[in-house]
Amino acid sequence: MTEPLFNTPAGTFILKRDSVSQSVNLRAWDAADEYLLDIFHQSPAERIIVINDHFGALSIPLSTYIDTVWSDSFLSVSAIHENAAANQIPAHIHITRADEIPTARVSLALMRIPKNNQFFGWQLKCLHHLLPVNAELWLAGMDKHITKSQFDMVADIFGPVEFLPGRKKARIWKARKTDERQHSIDLFKSGYQLDKYQLSMQQTPNVFSGNRPDSGSLFLLEQLTSLQGFTHIADSGCGNGLLSLVMARNLTQAHITAVDESFQAVACCQENARQNNIDNITVSAGNGLQAYGPNSFDLVLCNPPFHQGTTLTEQLAYWMFKTAAHTLRTNGELWVVANRHLDYPKILRGLFGHSQMVKQNNRFKVYRVQKSRNKQRSD
Repeated sequence: MTEPLFNTPAGTFILKRDSVSQSVNLRAWDAADEYLLDIFHQSPAERIIVINDHFGALSIPLSTYIDTVWSDSFLSVSAIHENAAANQIPAHIHITRADEIPTARVSLALMRIPKNNQFFGWQLKCLHHLLPVNAELWLAGMDKHITKSQFDMVADIFGPVEFLPGRKKARIWKARKTDERQHSIDLFKSGYQLDKYQLSMQQTPNVFSGNRPDSGSLFLLEQLTSLQGFTHIADSGCGNGLLSLVMARNLTQAHITAVDESFQAVACCQENARQNNIDNITVSAGNGLQAYGPNSFDLVLCNPPFHQGTTLTEQLAYWMFKTAAHTLRTNGELWVVANRHLDYPKILRGLFGHSQMVKQNNRFKVYRVQKSRNKQRSD
C-alpha cells in the first residue's frame, strides 16, 4: 500500500490519520492545513505554539519551529508521534495536554478552529493570557465548519482580526493581541446536580454534555439498576464520569476503570470523583481499552461518539467495541447506548456473534452483548 505523502513548503512527509480512523478513506490533512503552512512559510517565526493539530499536518512540517503543541486528543497526540517517527524527525515534539494551560514563551500561535465553541472561547482566553502584546494568532478552518460567531469571538476575546481571502474552501483569520485584559481561564466550573444519584458534577470547556446530564447515559443507567456481581468494570469513553461514578457508588465492591481520549474529560472525571468522595475508580487517557489485556473486565459500559471533530464516523464506536471484546472475560458483558439511527447491532454481531436490544425510547436504544468463548472475533 502506498504511503500517503503530504507535499508542503518544508518538504514532503508521510502523514497518516490515527490508528482508529486510518481505514476511513480520508486524508490526514486538508486545504486549511495547506493554506496555513503556505502563509507561515512566507514569513516564518521562531518559537511557535500549534493548537488543535489533528494528525500532525502542522506539527510535522513545522517541527523545527515549534515550542509546544496544545491538544485535547489522545488520538491526535498518538498520530503526531507516529508520524514524527515515520518521518525520522529527531527532536521530540513537546505536547501540552489541554487539561493544562501552556506557559511557554512563544511569538506566534497557529490554531485549527475547534468544533466546540465553549472550548474555543476558553482556548482564546488562554492564548490571550500567554502571548505578548502585538503577537499574532493565525486561525485556520474549512468554510463549511467555521462561522461568523466564531470570528466575532476572536475579535471580542483576543483582538482585531484580519479576514484573509478564501482558498480551496479554506479560510485563515489573523488576529493580533493589542491589550493586557484579564480573562478567567479556570479549567473547572460548576456543571450540574444530579439528586437521584447524589452527585455534584463539575465541567471542563471541552467535556461532552458538561452542563446537563446526557440523556443517553441516563437512559442506559435506568437499565443497569439491577446489575449485581460485577467487580471489574470499564467505562469506555467516560466523559465527565457520569456512568462511572454512578456505578462506583452503587457497586462499592467493584473497581471502575474510566477511559477517554479527551484529556479534559479525564481531568473532569477525576475531579468529579474527588468532589463526590468516590475512590474505587481509576481514570486515564487512552484509545478505547487498547491499553488493557484479555480478561481485564467483566462489564464494559459504552456511550460512544459518532463523530471525530467535524467528521461523522462509526470507526470510533467500532474500535471501542473491538477493544471491549478483547478485554472482556468469557461471559463478560458489554452494554451500549446509541442514537436510534446508528447501525451498531451490525458491528456488535460482527464482533460478538450476536446483539440484544434491551430497551428503546424515541431517541436511544440500549444494547447488551455477552462474550462467549466461541463467538468472539480475534482480528
